[in-house]
Amino acid sequence: MKSCGCALRCERGATAIEYALIAGVLALGIAAALNALSGEVNGLLNTVAGQFPQT
Repeated sequence: MKSCGCALRCERGATAIEYALIAGVLALGIAAALNALSGEVNGLLNTVAGQFPQT
């Protein structure tokens, strides 16, 4: 019976590591997408800001 408990603990640890790896990959993907889009968003906001009259 002890081997069954150890197997469950080992699987839980492996599952936690898998979820952590998935979260890390998602975070890297989001960071890369934001970095790629930052120039376009900055240009859009500058265009909108240019439409307002200067005081």
